[in-house]
Amino acid sequence: MSLPKEIETRPAKTAVLESEQTAAGTVILRRTTELHGDQSAVFMARIWTRTTLGAMRWAGDIERAVEAACRLVDNAVRHGIPENTPLDQRRISLSAALTDAGTLVLDVPDLTPAFPDFDAAVRGEKGRGLWTIARLGVRIEWFLPHEGDGKTVRAVLPPLVRPRPGVGRMNTVSTLSVVHEWQTPEYWDTMYSTGYRAPDPTPFERQMFRNYATVKSGQRVVDIGCSQGRMAAHMATWGLTVRAFDFSSVAIEHARASHQDHGDLLTFARHDFNADAIPGMLEPGFVDIMVCRHSLEFLDQPRFLTNARSWLARSGVLHITTHRTELMPPTAPHRGVTERQIEALRHGWQFMTTYGLDSSGSLIGIVLRGPS
Repeated sequence: MSLPKEIETRPAKTAVLESEQTAAGTVILRRTTELHGDQSAVFMARIWTRTTLGAMRWAGDIERAVEAACRLVDNAVRHGIPENTPLDQRRISLSAALTDAGTLVLDVPDLTPAFPDFDAAVRGEKGRGLWTIARLGVRIEWFLPHEGDGKTVRAVLPPLVRPRPGVGRMNTVSTLSVVHEWQTPEYWDTMYSTGYRAPDPTPFERQMFRNYATVKSGQRVVDIGCSQGRMAAHMATWGLTVRAFDFSSVAIEHARASHQDHGDLLTFARHDFNADAIPGMLEPGFVDIMVCRHSLEFLDQPRFLTNARSWLARSGVLHITTHRTELMPPTAPHRGVTERQIEALRHGWQFMTTYGLDSSGSLIGIVLRGPS
């Protein structure tokens, strides 16, 4: 039986992304898994990390750790395997270690020994993987191993509770809010690249939208989370000027390729409304109708709703299509918004109307009119 090893803490570069510096300490337990060096690795990393940390009984935010592990693995698959690597050598390992201080250390080695853009990657200027981890309040490091090739990228997470020296009681430690994976462009790029297709708007849904949003030719519409652009294209055929946005560059490329016959009435652009600066064209009072079709649940809702009220004209409409969480199967990957969230939407609007779009009552339309 080997003795616990001291954690190597000599990173070539270190970005401190949490308010409290936490010494890693001595490893008392480590688990490691090996993954295929393709996008299946992210899915398997999610399952393995959640299961392993539960078995380890780590006293920390497991969901935050799962997100960090998945982003490290995704980053290694995308950038850490040289293109000329033989298929049978395209492997990624992921390890989770606990220290005597209760700290969790996630390590993902890869085959590329350099990381010249580390700081830019953490700031979100070179992809969003490490930037997403940064927003979780996690410390990120990278270093060269004592043996072998490549490098190791590390995420260090403190426990939610920690023992006070000499005292058996536990004190809670505050954490930053979690950025869920499905609120990131990387998640949706992967979804669309592997065949995901947003639900098509049915004729009934389209007619109800036209009635409740009081659609008139010439109105200016912004579609937030347009997916592959099918609803946006329908709106353009009604004579509306539509500016459609989505998290995913893959979805936007598909939308542009599929809907080229609407001229200036329809344009598509990639934009992350959770993280990016407000698009220049969204000036106060500019928009007549704002559409969130199956997208509100993936947005930073307080920020978005505040902005939406300013972007809309005085008589403007925010139209939301979503599922009621309470009426969705527990296994559904995307479960809409809760009744409490729906009720909270009333604040800041003169009128709110809801209507059903399916026989179960799960799929609904929400109309918010008259921003105040």
